[in-house]
Amino acid sequence: MSAENVETVRRLVEAIDDRDLDALLAELHPDAELQTMRAQLEGTAYRGHEGTRQMLADFERDWEYVRIDAEEFLDAGEAVVVLGRLQTRGRTSRVNLDVPMGILWRLRDGKAVHGKTFSERADAPRAAGLE
Repeated sequence: MSAENVETVRRLVEAIDDRDLDALLAELHPDAELQTMRAQLEGTAYRGHEGTRQMLADFERDWEYVRIDAEEFLDAGEAVVVLGRLQTRGRTSRVNLDVPMGILWRLRDGKAVHGKTFSERADAPRAAGLE
């Protein structure tokens, strides 16, 4: 099942990069919880399909683009770790960001049920039990 999980996460990353809501929702469990860096700073998370819609709306409001430059996909069984870089530009500030990041995706029945972004790349594999 884990090879399929890696492919699911590849499609998730593409959907986020493309801001393709339909493609994103197709890979997410209806009760999924997404913890972006910003949500974590605010002490919250995006929950369910409605939360995912809000996440993309927040991206649209705040950023000219959001791109996950995925360099590695690490198979952790029922989880997949994405290591790469977050690239974005502030819509108002016009400040470019290009920072290392990791994302831990947990999957169940072929759908992502939890995604958490880490600003320290090494924290994502550690959270998945890979280190």
